Amino acid sequence: MARRKIFFEIFIAIIILSIIGVAVYNYIDRDNLERYSRTELILDTIFEVTIFVDEEIEGDPLVREAFDKVRALEKVMSRFVTNSDVDKINQQAGKEPVEVDPRTFYVIEKSLYFGEASQGKFDVTIAPLLNLWGFGTGEEREPPEGEEIEEVLPLVDYQEIELDEENMSVFLPREEMALDLGGIAKGYIVDEIAEFLEGEGVEHGTVNAGGDIRALGTRLDGNPWRIGITHPRDRENIIAVIPVTQEAIVTSGDYERYFNHEGERYHHILDPDTGQPAGEVLSVTVVAPDCITADSLSTAVFVLGVEEGMALLESMSQVEGMIVDLQEEKHVTRGLKDLIEIR
Repeated sequence: MARRKIFFEIFIAIIILSIIGVAVYNYIDRDNLERYSRTELILDTIFEVTIFVDEEIEGDPLVREAFDKVRALEKVMSRFVTNSDVDKINQQAGKEPVEVDPRTFYVIEKSLYFGEASQGKFDVTIAPLLNLWGFGTGEEREPPEGEEIEEVLPLVDYQEIELDEENMSVFLPREEMALDLGGIAKGYIVDEIAEFLEGEGVEHGTVNAGGDIRALGTRLDGNPWRIGITHPRDRENIIAVIPVTQEAIVTSGDYERYFNHEGERYHHILDPDTGQPAGEVLSVTVVAPDCITADSLSTAVFVLGVEEGMALLESMSQVEGMIVDLQEEKHVTRGLKDLIEIR
């Protein structure tokens, strides 16, 4: 049942992305640039690359190469890929450090920064809790008992991650500890693809990994890209539109991965301190210069809740955002209020 639901949602997402792609193409000034786009199921999400380039740039091979890079990075950073860096780190927890790819080391290092910035609410050692709840396993289950959660909570502490920059190694000091980079690696990969495309001369386009979006330049008419934010309780409609130019925008919501049990919704964004799904907001959207920042902060702010989450967003340089609370009220940072279109 769960598998059918996932494939149905993926099918609908592909259709929506296709419609959006057509709409963008018809709206922009075509000039002498050609549109190239490709969509695949990677990183357990819909990954789409759309670029507009002139005849001097071979668009199709460039987009194919971009997806080759995505697949290569997934093999390095996904805990679900055997012998990936993260899989090796988890397998060697409590035993010995693991030498990793410099890109993996960088992502984990950044995760510690966002862990500190969010008072520990962003924690990449959350994997044991995710496993307990069944998120990422593809198996439906009932919510775990309180005693089960209490047994696992001591394994969740990002501050225990040991990084050795000289040897480029990572060590989890206790057996059964485990990393999950799902809240940060996708953003990093989007950044890598965007920067690769820019390095190849692409000035207009978007990289979209299931809602982790990075805009390359502007639309061809010189105006910002207009990003619609999904209504967290009416996914066929949008709750706001945010313009972005050469920026990243990410939305995290309780509607992304969840299951229902006895009339209650249990989503995958867990509070590392309680082991329970964070329960103060419905969605968080973050705009930042890069996707690794927007991705990490969207999760952190979701767990922090409205008051502390807004304080964190307002404290970060070049970062803006919107929080939708349980009453569907929108809380918008000062720098975004004059730009956002609330629906």
